[in-house]
Amino acid sequence: MKSSHVMRYQNPHGTSAHMFRNGSTDVARNRIALVGAFAFGAWVWIAFLSYGRPELFGFQDWKRALYYYTAVKAALQQGALPLYYPAGLDGEWVNFYWAHPDTPLLPHLLLLRFMEPGAFVVLTALMYYTAGCLGVVAIARRFRFSLLPTLILAVLLLGNGYVAAHLSAGHRAWFASFLLPWWCYYTWALADGRPISGTGLKLGALLAVILLQGATHIAIWCWLVLAVIAASQPKAAVAIACAACWFVVLTAVRLVPTWTVFPLEVVTRFAWMGGYDWPTFVVALTEGRASLLELGGKVGMFPQEYDAFLGWPAVLFLVAFGLVAPFFVPGRARHVRLLFPLAMFIFALSGDAFMLIRDTGFPLVGGIRTPTRMILMPIVILSMQAAWSLAQVLERTTPALRPWIAAFSILVLSLTGAQLYSNLRAVSPSTPGVPEVTEPHLPTNASGSGWGTMPIAQVTVDPVDTKRSLTLNGIYVQAIEIGSLISAAGLLLAAGWSLRMRT
Repeated sequence: MKSSHVMRYQNPHGTSAHMFRNGSTDVARNRIALVGAFAFGAWVWIAFLSYGRPELFGFQDWKRALYYYTAVKAALQQGALPLYYPAGLDGEWVNFYWAHPDTPLLPHLLLLRFMEPGAFVVLTALMYYTAGCLGVVAIARRFRFSLLPTLILAVLLLGNGYVAAHLSAGHRAWFASFLLPWWCYYTWALADGRPISGTGLKLGALLAVILLQGATHIAIWCWLVLAVIAASQPKAAVAIACAACWFVVLTAVRLVPTWTVFPLEVVTRFAWMGGYDWPTFVVALTEGRASLLELGGKVGMFPQEYDAFLGWPAVLFLVAFGLVAPFFVPGRARHVRLLFPLAMFIFALSGDAFMLIRDTGFPLVGGIRTPTRMILMPIVILSMQAAWSLAQVLERTTPALRPWIAAFSILVLSLTGAQLYSNLRAVSPSTPGVPEVTEPHLPTNASGSGWGTMPIAQVTVDPVDTKRSLTLNGIYVQAIEIGSLISAAGLLLAAGWSLRMRT
């Protein structure tokens, strides 16, 4: 017989704490609050991106983003495929558009035929941000969150300092991080042993979109968590295996060119930047960009790789409700499963773990030059667990304690929201530069020598050498054709499968 707390969890009618079932007046107020929070967040991110003004593309790696968008726009206007893009920052050699793991390959790129890159960036940001907000709402509905846990989760997942730091530096692939609420929606159900119907296809497609946005690292980290869940939760293993199959098929358009070009030794290794030490880690989470820059050294050169600002209230909240409290509320078995990948990511943040594997010669492993980026996953895991725990505590605590816990939650939400808003303004790419786009070149034309003593990428063979009587260019084009056919077939199969599931 099921315990009472499990019965309450599975009750489709929810409880008085559920923001979508509290009565017509309360539900209306909650929806108004959510719409208001969504609108405010959308405006914040649009302002963060300088409203898409051209000057945005003169700032740090936004220059590289402009290279991508310009190549696509020119190709669409000419009715051709964007095989290559201009040289890139500091003489980037890896200018194979379809094979570079950072370039976007999603259908909405067709809009560049009619839009300027700045407007396209804003539209992309709003598209992913909206999807993220809908993901948070889906989580709230499934797990019966009240308004406070829902808003806290939205603030932490969609406004945390690490995502802001990377988008500030022009790492446009990190728009895909806004899809992580949907990843949580399916992954937490898998960790509970109660997979959502259609998880295999939906989760595989979601991670395919993340990869094709260029967020290769994020996709890999998500799969690492899923691998741990599959190993520890037999009920989830089949769904995760199914998701992996769909993922490979749908991303073949990127995987086949990448795994064809990179083993040809066009790229061998990337500059190693190292990970966190303890003082840097604490400052990065709690004090923000200004204090981080005072540390100097590698942090001063690349603050976006270390800046993970959340503020003390959020950090303490994540420790209390994300790490400790889940042991004392229903769902603790899931928490134990998630502790394994959580510990794995935290261990790797120092960089010591990757020092052991990055020189193995395995393609693309050398590209993991900044292990600090993995801090995103502990933030996501702890944020989701903290919101879950808070919802459970608010539901089960005594009437006398509930107002105090609610007041504490409001304080955390207010302080964290204000601090993250201030941080977004502080790190916004608002210092305009002069955008510059060079002419595209074929890989036979050298584009520079990289970062001096720390090259981004180093060519070890002559790109005009032939492989199996084909030029490198010919191999590259054939890989695009093969990958595109596989992904097209995958899309047709996915459409047919979806129709079958509905009928």
